[in-house]
Amino acid sequence: VGPQDFIGLIYGCSLFLSNSFHGTAFSAYFNKPFYVFDLIGFKSNSRMNSLLRTLFLENRFVNQTTNIEKLHLECDFTQANEIIEKEILSSKTFLTETLKRSLNEIA
Repeated sequence: VGPQDFIGLIYGCSLFLSNSFHGTAFSAYFNKPFYVFDLIGFKSNSRMNSLLRTLFLENRFVNQTTNIEKLHLECDFTQANEIIEKEILSSKTFLTETLKRSLNEIA
């Protein structure tokens, strides 16, 4: 599927299961319960590790030692949402300041 369909599938799902970094990021952003499976080695996937750690969602990681019977659909995104909002604000501020500096250099 293309990018728009991929995002639409995540937006409409009730549970996202994958080892996709982008799918996991969009799942967290859309507040869709998800689990990340260790198919390529979690320790070697630094982006995924960093994302889950930053959003305090490490408990959504599943590997061979995870007790599947204890997994649950519910996921509290309260803390993750606060972090995402701070990151969005920080990014907007950075872009605004960078554009202002660039425009001042042109003028």
